[in-house]
Amino acid sequence: MTVDFKLDGLNELITALKHLPEELVQDAEQIVSDATYAAGDEVKTIYQRFADETGGSMHDLISGVVVTVDRQPRRVVGHVKSTSGFAWMFEHGTKIRKTRKGWNRGQIKPLHAVIPTCMRHRRVMYARLADMLRRAGLLVSEAA
Repeated sequence: MTVDFKLDGLNELITALKHLPEELVQDAEQIVSDATYAAGDEVKTIYQRFADETGGSMHDLISGVVVTVDRQPRRVVGHVKSTSGFAWMFEHGTKIRKTRKGWNRGQIKPLHAVIPTCMRHRRVMYARLADMLRRAGLLVSEAA
């Protein structure tokens, strides 16, 4: 499949992009969906590995990972969120904590699971989207 465009300016580019074939939108939806669910699964795996190492139950943290893919006309958006009330504490870590009676509750080292994982999967997703557009005959700049 080859797509040819003749563009004289930005308005023409916007108009041309609005009329991309539905096949490209479907392919893009699959790529975005794959990347989003893979990132969500990897975050859950990191949380589970932490639970296995510490012997603690991380069910609330793991089940709090929510993955959504929203398709709108000519647009697909994927989100990975960690909605557990404990998410911030495990992502960013804590100082040494003590109870009111002075009992040591220890320190949690930051996991940094969500953001680095999503950034890595996003880079792969962008590369796959660029390849999809190249196969369709479009010129994709690596500088962007």
